[in-house]
Amino acid sequence: MRQHLQAICPVCDSPNHKKAYDDELGDELPTVDYNFSPQTRKTYQIVECVDCSHQFVHPLPNLTNIYQENVDDTYLNSAPQRRRSAQEWLGIVTTYAPTEASSLVDIGCATGMFLDEAAQRYRVEGIELSAWAADLASSRHQIHRMPVSEMKIDRHFDIASMWGVIEHLDNPAKEIRAVHELLNDSGLLFIYTGDRNALLPRLLGKRWWWYQGMHIQYFTKSSLTMLLQSCGFEVIGQHQLPMFFSIASLAQSLNRYRVMRPLVWLMQSLPWKGLVKLTLSGEILLVAKKV
Repeated sequence: MRQHLQAICPVCDSPNHKKAYDDELGDELPTVDYNFSPQTRKTYQIVECVDCSHQFVHPLPNLTNIYQENVDDTYLNSAPQRRRSAQEWLGIVTTYAPTEASSLVDIGCATGMFLDEAAQRYRVEGIELSAWAADLASSRHQIHRMPVSEMKIDRHFDIASMWGVIEHLDNPAKEIRAVHELLNDSGLLFIYTGDRNALLPRLLGKRWWWYQGMHIQYFTKSSLTMLLQSCGFEVIGQHQLPMFFSIASLAQSLNRYRVMRPLVWLMQSLPWKGLVKLTLSGEILLVAKKV
């Protein structure tokens, strides 16, 4: 059941918006996986706030059940590249929070690969809604299986991380305010998502890879900064997040673009099976401090 209420911007509360993209899913549920099939790219109607340029899905679908019931073997198959990426991300976190006595909570921790790396430096816990992913992560870490806004715990954290999570949230302000409450004074939030206003997304338009049915929020650097500030944070750093890809995974991603298919064929014929490190235009990591 989709909510047909007035479209209010989740960043600035403005009722002023315009249609950005038509509804391609109707009453269908989106795919929630990393296969990047043509079905993955279908989205619900996306509108754009006239006042702050944030884009969001309207009417909002209820995707809670598909996240809780999701099983994604493709995610596990890409474990080597995800672990190597997590090591790079941890390097960024430690430049801001080097103290080994610090505590960290990873929100949307999936199967716990970032927690595995972060546990070498911090006391860690995770939050994950997918029962499948939470079961895997909980064999190694303490995992909470509810949104941050529903958590009732008597301790706080020095660091919170959200790697590719906020674009899935129907009420991002509510969850970020809850993260603010979950952090100690001057606690740090590391939040990674797409940046719709970067050069490559502007060139690609609707072909930008972040336009997926399971994403319902599309931020720019300015709209994400505005949201964080309104929830009690000060942005203190910005990075392009390094990512590692296997040749097979990169070829699968590029195969979505017809113009790239000759390169995909060449990549698939390579005997080398190592990992490729990339930083991509259109993806942004903001570091924010609780104030």
